[in-house]
Amino acid sequence: MHFSKPLELKWIEAFARKHNTRFPRNEDMFEISASFNAQTHQSASNTKKIGYKLTSGDNARVVTIVPSQLAISHLAPYTDWGELCSDARQHWTTLSKIMKSKSLGHISARYINRIDIPIKTDGSVDMHKYFNLGLSLPSYLQTMALQAFQVNCSLHHANEPYLYTLSIASTPSPLIDYLSFIIDIDVATTGTVPADEDKLWELVDSLQKHKNDLFESCITTETRALFQ
Repeated sequence: MHFSKPLELKWIEAFARKHNTRFPRNEDMFEISASFNAQTHQSASNTKKIGYKLTSGDNARVVTIVPSQLAISHLAPYTDWGELCSDARQHWTTLSKIMKSKSLGHISARYINRIDIPIKTDGSVDMHKYFNLGLSLPSYLQTMALQAFQVNCSLHHANEPYLYTLSIASTPSPLIDYLSFIIDIDVATTGTVPADEDKLWELVDSLQKHKNDLFESCITTETRALFQ
């Protein structure tokens, strides 16, 4: 939940206090600024507390709250969208009772998926067999073993108020004879966020469909077979 007007620190602190039991690990977050005057050779720095990172006892749930946003994260063991959305709504309800105004600028959902691809005997990976988005290489390079790869793009939906940020990159695999790829998808709204609570959460729920559509368009049938 991204705010158009910054939250006051007293609201952030009140929100954190209400979560002491469920989130026993409470970490302060700071903003650090520094300056240097080349003429006088004088430097200055300033540290300001801006929020909290709250972590559950099992490390599977994280809530980050700063003046600009409230973020709810589910880590392993992962749950489904319904549980994540329900959890987010509970936190939003708690914060809404503390705030004097609900000034949401936009909302977003982010999914980070790791896909493990088997390596050929020569150490190479046929990316086009598993992904519809990838790297186009000349024939001279296609016989070489891929070491690192990354593509980032930002796309605006042609007909609806959504902005997509898509990243796909290679990463070392925890599995032997595999190369892993990270597909990182962020879907954000670009239109007006409704004040009505039911319509707000209908909009939040719509983010999952757009994320799923983008993810499915990036992978092939061979990739889906790896999940089965």
